[in-house]
Amino acid sequence: MNISRRTLLRGGLALTAGLAIPQAYASSAGPALLTGRPSLRPGGPPRVGPYRVLAGSLHDHTTDSDGDSTSEAVAAFLHDYRQDLGIDYCALTDHSDAFPVAYQRALDGAQAAGPGAVPVPDLWQRQGVLAQQYRSAEFSLVRGFEWTNDQQNHLNVLFSQNWTSRATTGDGWLQMEPFWTWLATDPVTDPTGTGLGFGGGDGIGIFNHPGDKGALNWDDYGLHAGAAERMALIEIHGSFGRTGRLDSDAGWYWFALSRGWRVSPVMNWDFHEWALGGVLANRTPGASYDEGRTFLPGQRSLVLATSALPGALKEALAARRTTATEIPDLWASLRGPGGVWQGGVVEGNPGETLRLRVDAGSATEPLYGVQIVGDNGLDGHDHYYGDNPDWSQSHNQLTPSYLEQHRRYVVDGDATRKRRPGGTRHDGPPPSTVVASAPLSGARDSVTVEVTVPTRPSPRPDGRHFFYAIVYAGERSFPARAWTGPLLTTPHSGDDHRGDDGSGPRD
Repeated sequence: MNISRRTLLRGGLALTAGLAIPQAYASSAGPALLTGRPSLRPGGPPRVGPYRVLAGSLHDHTTDSDGDSTSEAVAAFLHDYRQDLGIDYCALTDHSDAFPVAYQRALDGAQAAGPGAVPVPDLWQRQGVLAQQYRSAEFSLVRGFEWTNDQQNHLNVLFSQNWTSRATTGDGWLQMEPFWTWLATDPVTDPTGTGLGFGGGDGIGIFNHPGDKGALNWDDYGLHAGAAERMALIEIHGSFGRTGRLDSDAGWYWFALSRGWRVSPVMNWDFHEWALGGVLANRTPGASYDEGRTFLPGQRSLVLATSALPGALKEALAARRTTATEIPDLWASLRGPGGVWQGGVVEGNPGETLRLRVDAGSATEPLYGVQIVGDNGLDGHDHYYGDNPDWSQSHNQLTPSYLEQHRRYVVDGDATRKRRPGGTRHDGPPPSTVVASAPLSGARDSVTVEVTVPTRPSPRPDGRHFFYAIVYAGERSFPARAWTGPLLTTPHSGDDHRGDDGSGPRD
């Protein structure tokens, strides 16, 4: 059972005693990276082009908000079992509205322990020290926080020196402008060291669990020019474990692109129950993955980076070189003409044929195909817009947002629903947006797929069209999938370099 954040903030604070004086997790399995232990990614991180395909999760919780284990314990466990889990980085992104409560609880615990108690640094500083402790080319901890607005939905911010919370930019507003302004503001070093406020323009933003929380959907994914450069990622978080396939929120990835955001997909754990679920006590976490009891989920966020050092990870995330995968060792990448990597922009005029290269692999489930998804000149209005009359009854604590969403829907019909009619997730894009497909086979394969830049106008405000790949592996009736980051198009600025006679597809 999850420990609710509201319970924490109301004063139900007895999650663990570990926050007062954090105790590091001590592995009884001995030194890290022992040979002979099972691994969920037996071949290690794959390489494609100049990059390593690094895996991890960019969204998890500890007792710094509503998780059940300390930051120190979680970071140490993930570091010690990184080879078993097949991960190269992790991120702790606790709800920032809980930071003052968690910090006060830590101070109270240290004071109660007596004069000899270890001083407890400010929570944000302590997490920064922890990120410095776990920082190497092979494994790094990323510091971040979850901005928690139960009217608009939540967002993660990674790598920022400062933070903000719902107390100043959150539930008191039924519009995104206060947070977008903070995210677009150049950071100023906080002389107190607490990091509250002072701008988040050095951060990397993630749209979290788009099918959940509130009804306003970040003002219906309305594009904010100032924040667009920082909002690099979107979760397509679905159900956990082996049974969670074919149940994702990946349709919102398409919609965010169509609204003008340049986002790339990630698939995080959003994990809370490290102790209660038996994960920290498990000495063979690489033996399996399931719904989160004893084993961590199989889904991963993949980052195409030169190393796991924080600077390399941040550069890759800012460039949108990510892939979201449903199982630990399935990976995929996308390249366009001229070797432009996913997340980038390629030149292509309307009606022009482009050659896209897809590389993919999995040591555990055979590849069998790839689809290329594009905007196809569609706006997706009917697929995503609607009212939420039934959903609000099961989320009555979020009533203000549902009332406001209903008002917007009545005014002009331009309000996004949470899920499709019948309560099903937006697992896929709108009809007629799969524009090409090709077979794949074996444990690793590459294929070139031809696509045509639509002649119909793009739904995006900047007029750019977009493409991304979905790779399939395993059983055709119940496949595992991986979604690549997008390629956007722009008209040629000069010579199109298509061929000696100016004809044929570009590659």
